[in-house]
Amino acid sequence: MTLLFRVLQPRERVIALCAMVVAVIAAGFWFWSLYRHFTKEVPDTGGTYTEGMLGQPLYLNPLFSQSSGPDGDMSRLMYDSLFTRDEQGQLMKEMVDDYTLSPDGMTYTMHLHQGIHFHDGQELTADDVVYTFQTIQDPAYKSPLRFNWQGVGVSSPDRYTVVFSLKKPYFAFLENLTTGILPKHIWESIPPENFSLAEVNLNPIGSGSFQVASPTDPYKKDSNGAILSYELKAFPDYFGKKPFLSRIVFRFYPTEDTLIDAYNRREISSLGGISGDAWEKVKDQKSARLYEVRQPRLFSVFFNEIKSVPLGYPEVRQALSLATDRDALVKDVLAGHGEVLSSPFMLGMVGFDQGSQISYDLGAAKKLLDDNGWVSGDDGIRSKKNQKLAFELVTPDWSDLVDTANILKQQWHDLGVDVSVRVVGGTDLQQTIIRPREYQALLYGEVSSFNPDPYSFWHSSQKSDPGTNFSMLSDSAIDDALATARETQDEGVRSEQFRIFQQRFKTLAPAVFVYSPHYLYIINQKIQGVSLENINTPSDRLASIAQWFIYTKRVGK
Repeated sequence: MTLLFRVLQPRERVIALCAMVVAVIAAGFWFWSLYRHFTKEVPDTGGTYTEGMLGQPLYLNPLFSQSSGPDGDMSRLMYDSLFTRDEQGQLMKEMVDDYTLSPDGMTYTMHLHQGIHFHDGQELTADDVVYTFQTIQDPAYKSPLRFNWQGVGVSSPDRYTVVFSLKKPYFAFLENLTTGILPKHIWESIPPENFSLAEVNLNPIGSGSFQVASPTDPYKKDSNGAILSYELKAFPDYFGKKPFLSRIVFRFYPTEDTLIDAYNRREISSLGGISGDAWEKVKDQKSARLYEVRQPRLFSVFFNEIKSVPLGYPEVRQALSLATDRDALVKDVLAGHGEVLSSPFMLGMVGFDQGSQISYDLGAAKKLLDDNGWVSGDDGIRSKKNQKLAFELVTPDWSDLVDTANILKQQWHDLGVDVSVRVVGGTDLQQTIIRPREYQALLYGEVSSFNPDPYSFWHSSQKSDPGTNFSMLSDSAIDDALATARETQDEGVRSEQFRIFQQRFKTLAPAVFVYSPHYLYIINQKIQGVSLENINTPSDRLASIAQWFIYTKRVGK
């Protein structure tokens, strides 16, 4: 090659050198093309996912943690349960290999997967499952889940079998088995009075796919004692699908604005549960994805006719529903990130009845009141038999609900109704308003499921606290339909009973449903493999986290 260059003229040398460079590049491209042709890109392990959250963790304990907020989200990752939900919101087995249901629908026999271990190496057995649910049932422990477990027998005939015995059939019983399982050997020595105060609540040992990264230093605090961050690492002995992510860091912020600022500073990779206009505050939208996920979180105005004479008239309640412009509420309050709601069922729920839906029609609402003797006075407010059409609407001190209440006040004023809005915050709302039913109308939300059981919200047996029949509804047709629906495993029969319920609900109009907000989740583009469709609770967004990844590698096809 050197001799060849000596005999070439300078110009010819340049041409030869260029040809050689082109040949090398072509060969490299050819080899790279072959490599890509015979290999494929797949997720690789490693990387840290960082999520920002509002609030502070208190109880990383499935017996106390709620389904939303830091407690529910983090518990979901550190504790496994007998059943869980997938990314489409469907119930699926987690710790259970298989189960049987007795012909009378009252005995569930669960066969546990063998070889499941807690983060400290101890095996998880039926004793841990029995301990967990019997602890929930014991009033001394004050678990908010206790109501769902009253009257249920729990026993273990052997090391890997658990039997649940019900007094009545209940189609949604498996939903109760999505609670994380506690390690009996850790918790059994802690008395009930110290249960919620135990250190292990913030330094938990579960059997989930992620565990505390540093048991000796599980979280970082500021000088005021507020928890700033919490780090988890993948559990190497996890029995299920092992995650690609190596670590997860949760960072905690006091307000939504500080949460968004942290994302804009690239301090966190994601944030969720934000308001409708938060997306507009994200600076680099090209590097992020906005997931808008449907969830059965239903908001409505509950009417308490016991406390209000005008609301005791069915035509008044029906007219208020007709005069509610739900599209305007979704647009103005939720910035379009939600869907209108006019009944206790939303599209996609088992038993949803299109014929029970109500459309905005102010003219029809006015005619309904006219035909029933509600006459407008000089001030534009209607009255009947010297009874003014006026009532007080109570709402929590949440900005979206306060805005909703004020818009409803104006919409219903156009109908000739005088509404005064009262905003109540904190524990006062629960203790002095909701529990004793001291309101005329209440703007509030309920958490349902895509496989719903509306019994606790509308059956007459639930009128008093701790029941959640906030409208104090008592109707034999509705009671019969709801009781029949919850005791059958036949989805067709259940759907028919739910249709009967919705039609009767439309006639009685004990509440005006307004909207269901979407769950908004912002994730940086570098986090791949995320799949979100429907979620029953905010923590369900983490159902597919084992499939999330940051790095990739190429393997042979």
